[in-house]
Amino acid sequence: ALVLLVISCPCALVISTPVSIVSAIGNASRHGVLIKGGAYLEKMGAIKAIAFDKTGTLTIGRPVVTDVLPLNGKSEEEILSIALGIEKFSEHPVAQSIVTKAQGVLPVKAVNFKALVGKGVQGTVNEKIVYIGNSRLFEELQCSLLSIDSIIEQLEKQGKTVMIIGTSDTLYGILAVADTVRENSLSAIEFLRKVGIKAVIMLTGDNK
Repeated sequence: ALVLLVISCPCALVISTPVSIVSAIGNASRHGVLIKGGAYLEKMGAIKAIAFDKTGTLTIGRPVVTDVLPLNGKSEEEILSIALGIEKFSEHPVAQSIVTKAQGVLPVKAVNFKALVGKGVQGTVNEKIVYIGNSRLFEELQCSLLSIDSIIEQLEKQGKTVMIIGTSDTLYGILAVADTVRENSLSAIEFLRKVGIKAVIMLTGDNK
């Protein structure tokens, strides 16, 4: 503990500022928050907007695959085999949930893995580019989702993240993943609004 005695002398006022900053940074670090320096600490008082990553920040970050729905003649094992072959290259928690779900399944050989920020991933399987991602990704590929719109809507109403797997012209299946919101996320956001944060933003590739 640090006690500062302010006396009728200019030195006390001068020393109080750096001591207060060091004390604040030290206190924050003990709570797991790293602040680069005094200038950044002072800027905190002027912040009006804050953006959170979703998975692992607002949520616990341990998603679980809840549904595997094959399409167009594919089997559940085929879907998991293709998904495992591609997602094993990714470090995203959702990818790890697929890897966990597919334990015991032999993965296909996939090459040219690429992460598509905010949309999903892709890899080449048997000389075909296979995509695993959200609805927006497949809409951009101009792949019709009319046949599965009702399924996607039903899964999303259950609070699940829906991922589609397929090529630009053929849908292989649907994977649904569920994560759990952290217990203190709501109270943290409510507190931020009370202290003057005007906009609280969530960064995610999920549906609205």
